[in-house]
Amino acid sequence: MLNPTDAVTYSNRGRLRFHSCDRDGALADINKALDLNPDLSDAYINRSIVRFGSGDKRGAIQDLDYAMAAQRKHQQALKTA
Repeated sequence: MLNPTDAVTYSNRGRLRFHSCDRDGALADINKALDLNPDLSDAYINRSIVRFGSGDKRGAIQDLDYAMAAQRKHQQALKTA
């Protein structure tokens, strides 16, 4: 059973679902991860993979931009800590 507050696990399960050809389940898990943690760059990367595989190239690129922004935010937080 998944921990209902573990965004990383939802993101990872979403990526596995995509590789099992379950795009709807993949998006549901990854979106849940982003609901739990909107700064989780790996979830944006995983969603970009699903979107690209579904033909949504614009959405995939947008997610990669979000992933880079989340990484910069995380790096800034580490510098000020």
